Amino acid sequence: MRIQFRHVLLLTLIVNFLCSTVAAAVERVAGTHVSLNPPPNFEKADKFPGFMREEYGASIMVMELPGPFDEYRAGIEDKDHLSTRGMRLLQKEAVRVDNRDGLLVHLSQVLHSLEFRKWVLLIGERDRNVMVMANYPAELEEEFSMILRESVLSTLWDPDQQVSKEEGLNFTLTESGSMRLAERMGNMLMYSKDAQVQPRSVDDPILIAGSALTDWPIGDRKEFSRKRLQLTATVTAIEIETLDEVRVDGLEAVEILAKAKDTDSGKEIRLYQMMVFKGQTYYLIQGMVSLRREDEFMADFQAMARSFKCK
Repeated sequence: MRIQFRHVLLLTLIVNFLCSTVAAAVERVAGTHVSLNPPPNFEKADKFPGFMREEYGASIMVMELPGPFDEYRAGIEDKDHLSTRGMRLLQKEAVRVDNRDGLLVHLSQVLHSLEFRKWVLLIGERDRNVMVMANYPAELEEEFSMILRESVLSTLWDPDQQVSKEEGLNFTLTESGSMRLAERMGNMLMYSKDAQVQPRSVDDPILIAGSALTDWPIGDRKEFSRKRLQLTATVTAIEIETLDEVRVDGLEAVEILAKAKDTDSGKEIRLYQMMVFKGQTYYLIQGMVSLRREDEFMADFQAMARSFKCK
């Protein structure tokens, strides 16, 4: 379950991502072990680790990902798999970045009737990887493609540097029971029993928490929460049992308890979701564990979700 979760999360995060020349100064990306040269006039993003030029809908996002390099490589160079996510592979090339072998791909994706282009860099060692993604409108390809490509290729990675996993995030959660912070992936935190980085089966609980990358026209909060639940990776046959409007940190929120089936094993699992809304953005907290162990962890899922606070 964990491998597929990482794989799908990786691909779904490449969906919401301009300028003149690459800046001379290397800047470390908050919450990561990565530094790079952002283009001029790009500001530090407040919703994800990276930089953005909001007026153009352009950004550079950094994610550190656990697991085998080849697994992620397969996910971003397989044309058929990318097409199922609405993406098209334009080119790929082997690169050498920061004395490491890596892969650089150029992608196209249509979002809300607008075409965007993406430069995606993947480098790794052992079971640690870095993905750097630059996004810009396709209509500005000539002006900005090569500049953002250079910025992505300026990546420096020091995986042994001491960095807080929560640095730069705009929210906090409090751990509960044996659930501990295990990993950070972009703007998302993953908690597991005793901080296992790679849970072995659906019997091992996982809770993720993160913020939306951009503002959204949310509308009806209950319906929005239902639709988001149906997008949950690695599960099928989702059945909502309870759906309640609550308040968390003084904000409107929707809490859902559901049953589902793990797509790999077919086992029934308990699915917990809390969505916290602030203006036109939202925060997602989602936990899952096998039905046979729900009594051990469901209270922790709920306690952690209700401990949510905006910074």
